[in-house]
Order: sequence, then structure tokens, then C-alpha cells
Amino acid sequence: MRRAFISAIIVVVLLLGCDEVTGPGNEIDTSGDRLWVVDQPASQVLVYELDGTLLYEVGGFPEFIQPNGVDVYRADGSTWVIDYYADTLTKFDRDGNKLFQTVRPGDEEPTLRQPTSLAVNQDDGSVWVADYTHKRVVRFAENGDIVGTIIGFILPRSVSVVESSGDCWITDEGSDSIYLFDGDLAGEANIADADITVVGFDTPRVVKAADDGGCWVLDIGKGELVRVRSDGAVIATVTDFGAPTSIAPSPVGDVLLVTDAFHGAVFAIDAEVTGTESLKVIGDVFVDDILDPAHISVDRDRGHVFITETGENRVVEYDADTGEVVLEYGPLEGPAATALYFDRTD
Repeated sequence: MRRAFISAIIVVVLLLGCDEVTGPGNEIDTSGDRLWVVDQPASQVLVYELDGTLLYEVGGFPEFIQPNGVDVYRADGSTWVIDYYADTLTKFDRDGNKLFQTVRPGDEEPTLRQPTSLAVNQDDGSVWVADYTHKRVVRFAENGDIVGTIIGFILPRSVSVVESSGDCWITDEGSDSIYLFDGDLAGEANIADADITVVGFDTPRVVKAADDGGCWVLDIGKGELVRVRSDGAVIATVTDFGAPTSIAPSPVGDVLLVTDAFHGAVFAIDAEVTGTESLKVIGDVFVDDILDPAHISVDRDRGHVFITETGENRVVEYDADTGEVVLEYGPLEGPAATALYFDRTD
């Protein structure tokens, strides 16, 4: 069923260049919440309250060169950051104090070479990292110890953890395949040991685990969004994307949000789609006329989405139901990704 829940984008005049912007009130206390923003050209990560107030900055050159990914362990707010050019994985506590960093290039081989993606297991705080140049995926314990590695990849690119099981989906651009591995991976494994292998892609760039144990894959070579069931069966393909960059489930309805840098837009897709459908037929524009949308984070409780607009040097928070702009976070030099921490009680 087509989800045409956005019929128009409401344009709101923003206060550009401000560190604090006040948005609509709500009944949820966000005072302890955090938005972590990876700002690549600035070689740092900025941490905001959800009223737009900049709390602090972490990193900076040479601690970071161009950080490219971030994920939060929601149990305590600790945050992991990867840096593609510094070849590092770094862990911070919720207040920005550094807890751990992998071995950097120097007298010995660094632990990682060009990490491209990371994903935290919310059950135990372990983190999976795609180690691009070493052609492997590494699972780190919460304290930073390596507990498992998977070898045999050609160009491992993206990782995503299934919350219900802790299992991890992995894309390999070199073999045009995706793999599913057990969340308790320990020791050394090979891609031949995968629980599930799905072939036939053309540069699978991004994977996003689904609640039911399956996943969504952005196949940039074909310009497609592909739905894979938990048993590895391909059940849906959405065609005619230009340059899709990220995926996130909307907090409103059974809808998937997809950023597309070529179209300069974020599209809303029916998450229950099956078979092969064209984006032009079933896609609705959530927001458009933006330059290089790169990443989406979601606040399910409040029904808000945070869209990283790299070309616009900002992160914009939207109401997922109405499409209204809530806040703009900045100024930034070139945000690449975001992660949210929620300090909330039921």
C-alpha cells in the first residue's frame, strides 16, 4: 500500500549559524539526551542536547582525521567512532571522555585499516567493524578487546546488528554478496561459515537490519533497495534510485526512509512492499531540495527523524508525521553521520 503520508514539505525559516534553536514543546523530557554528530572536515565529533545546545566537541586533529561513523551503546551512553583515514576505532563515555582507541599507524600495523562501518550490539555493548583494507570484519568487546574476526571478504563495506538476536548482516562490495553471522562470534571465522549468504548484487553499499531478523540493502550499482527475509530470500526490490546513501525505519507507520544524494531527497517507501516496484510508483518525497543527504537517525518516542545534509553543512530534525522542521543543528563543516542517546525512563 502506498504511503502518501507526506503531501507537501512545509518550509520553515531557520536561524542559521546558531548553536541553539528552540523547537515545539512536547511531554518527553529530553534534558539528558544526546545527539552525536560526526563532522568530517572539522576532524571532530560534536555532541548536542536535543534543544540544539552544543555541549562539547571531541577529537580534533590529529586525534581524528576524517571520522566517518558513530554508534551509541544505549545502556550507558558510551559512543564508538570510526575514522577512515586515521585507521581507528575510539570509544567515549557519554560525557566525551576517551575510554579506548585501537592501535594507530606507526611502528606496528594498526588494528584497523580504513574502517568503513560499525554497529553496536545493544545487548552486550560489543561492536562490529568493517575493516576495509584488511578485508575482514572484527567484533570488539565492550572493553575494546577483539573477540572475533571474519576473514575471506574482498571489500567489506557495511555492518548492521539485528536487535532481537544480536546477529550481524555484512555487505561485501567485492563479491557483490551479503552475509549473516551469529552475534556470539568468537575466534576466527571465514565467510564460508556464514549462517546465510545472499548473492547477485551489484555493489551492495549499505545494509540495515530489520526487526524480524532480515535486512534492507542499498545496491548502488543497480540503484535499488532490496528487502531480504531472515532466511535469505529476496522478497522485494524497489528500483530507480539514483545514489541511495542510507536507510532508517520511520517512527510513523510501516514506512522506510531512504536518502538519495542524486535526487537530493529523502523518500518514504512502504516497508511492506513485495515483488519488484519502481520508486517512481510507490515512493513519496519526505523532504527534497537538499544537497547530499547522507544519513538518518530516528527518535521513535517523539516521532522525529534527524537527517544529515552533508552538502548543506547541517543536521536537520524533522517531525516524521507532518514533515515540519523542528530544529537545525550547527554550524558544521561537513557532517557525515549521527547517533542518538536517550536518557529516558518508562
